[in-house]
Amino acid sequence: MNDLNKEGLRLLNYRCRVEDEPYNIEHPDWKEIEEAINKVVPNGGFLKLYNTTKNDAYIHLLGIDSIGGQFRIVLLTNSDDHKKSILEWWEPEDSPFRGKTLFGDDAWDNRTICTNINTAYEILKEFYTKQDLIEGLENMRSTWDIKP
Repeated sequence: MNDLNKEGLRLLNYRCRVEDEPYNIEHPDWKEIEEAINKVVPNGGFLKLYNTTKNDAYIHLLGIDSIGGQFRIVLLTNSDDHKKSILEWWEPEDSPFRGKTLFGDDAWDNRTICTNINTAYEILKEFYTKQDLIEGLENMRSTWDIKP
């Protein structure tokens, strides 16, 4: 187990659509998280990384839902403002609205659906190392504060 994570991230929970069993790993190391990303993002499924031991952390859950190489990143926060309790990833640039895409049963703004697995690595690596997000919050927005 990596010492950086010994007291930080408590549980990694994921399920890849091509496998029957979900995985629950207490105190995961980076290699286990990377393996989960590599299974879930290209094949579909979900990944949840919980931070339950760092009480002053802004982020307490980071989730990825994936369908065949496309994925969405959602954060649950400890914000006092209920409008910021759920944040979702948006494309970094101020790209114009291009329409919506059906993701699962819901239509989402195209700018909230990612296809670059490196984005998942970067955000999860920061969350793993810091048990919170700083740089990774730059592209997160509240559902109350969507881009035009």
